[in-house]
Amino acid sequence: MADLLVRNLDWLIVWDEANARHAYARGWDLAVTGGAISHLGPGFAGTAAREIDGRGLMAMPGLVNVHSHASYIAVTKGLYEESAVPDAPDPVAGVLHVFSSLMTLQEHEKPHALNYALAELLLSGCTSICDLAFAWDGWLDTLGASGIRAWAAVQYASARYVSPNGHTLGYDWDTAGDGARLKAAIAVAERAAGHASGRLSPMLVPAQADSCSEALFRDTVAAADERGWLMQTHAAQTEWEVREMMQRHGCTSVVWLDRIGFLGPRTTLGHVVFTDQHPWMHLHARDDLPTLARTGATVAHCPTTQTRRGKTLQSFARYRRAGVNMAIGTDIHPHNMLDELRCATVMAKVADGDTHALFVDATFEAATIGGARALNRADLGRLATGCRADIVLVDTGHWTMKPLRDPLRSLVFTGLDRPVRHVFVDGVQVVADGTCLTIDVEAAAAGLDAAQKRMLGDVPSRDPLGRSIDSIIPLSLPMLG
Repeated sequence: MADLLVRNLDWLIVWDEANARHAYARGWDLAVTGGAISHLGPGFAGTAAREIDGRGLMAMPGLVNVHSHASYIAVTKGLYEESAVPDAPDPVAGVLHVFSSLMTLQEHEKPHALNYALAELLLSGCTSICDLAFAWDGWLDTLGASGIRAWAAVQYASARYVSPNGHTLGYDWDTAGDGARLKAAIAVAERAAGHASGRLSPMLVPAQADSCSEALFRDTVAAADERGWLMQTHAAQTEWEVREMMQRHGCTSVVWLDRIGFLGPRTTLGHVVFTDQHPWMHLHARDDLPTLARTGATVAHCPTTQTRRGKTLQSFARYRRAGVNMAIGTDIHPHNMLDELRCATVMAKVADGDTHALFVDATFEAATIGGARALNRADLGRLATGCRADIVLVDTGHWTMKPLRDPLRSLVFTGLDRPVRHVFVDGVQVVADGTCLTIDVEAAAAGLDAAQKRMLGDVPSRDPLGRSIDSIIPLSLPMLG
């Protein structure tokens, strides 16, 4: 007997093994046994403990988010969207100053921020995430209680960013502490691997290419190789970072990471926008994309965070043609994977100036198969027998899906999270009728709101110039009275 049967589905996005791609099917049944897909096709003859009528529904694989900061970034809503720090000539310098120095969550506030983001993810059909965070008491248990599948990734670095005047950016190095920070990250990763939920996995994350020493990267690789763990870092995120790396090492961030042995099939690089072929860099070399393809490293493309700063990949299609494994991440709020897919698809066309440069099937593949490949999990990101039952059921009768000719296009370009009805992880339902079953969303939102009010009130005492948050990041409209 199956645990779950969805009978006579209107549409399915299934994995076509013969052609190594997603494809549509209609009128099929989907059965789940022991947390895995046990039947996929027409005419299921068995019985099930629970049966769902699939008419008016589309089944698709859960989306895989390989780069998110779910534990803390939601508290920046109303602040981060436009990176509007007028006195900072480099927007990244201003943002890093504000959010690494001025906006610090207290321990009791952190579960609210994480739950808020996890609910957004689940409600947008995301079933797997990499949460790049700073460890706090209760982090792993909060991830586990949400029902999501997560790679818990503690960020650590040799240097912290400093800005004594609010508009320049520098580094406060402490390489002597590298060993202790790596050891602490390994200890948390081991706890994730042994977590009672069974859905948490380890990952090692030296935070940024420019903030970690070569020794720290090499020691991370040794620790990951010994344990068979995945790794991730931020790289080529900004022009500023790449030029800093070229001054230090005479090469780009990507090439340097390859030289020191960090790149490989178990490595993901967040962003990788400013490669040596990006027109803003005005470089003559063209080594970065071939290096990524040769090493098998994954690029975690996070389109929303870049487009808010007037930047984008040049271009998603070019990376794919070069043979680079492309995956999708949310990075910042909103943690809405379907919105990221829409942004990635549209901006790929803008970057190439060609509406035919890329279609939504490619970005959907990145958000499923590409992410699963990055995580070394062939049993995720696809609907196929034997794969884990990470399943999203979409209401094809929802008004945002009409008229319904091509449901994937309707979902990504117009429906987004609104028609997502049910979500399952390992066959366990975490969203029902558009409601998150594992998280009290209203309580998380209220807690997050209170945390931001407290943080904003503290800004003048933390800013080196004693400014208020309204002085640093003005409201979008003037206040009367």
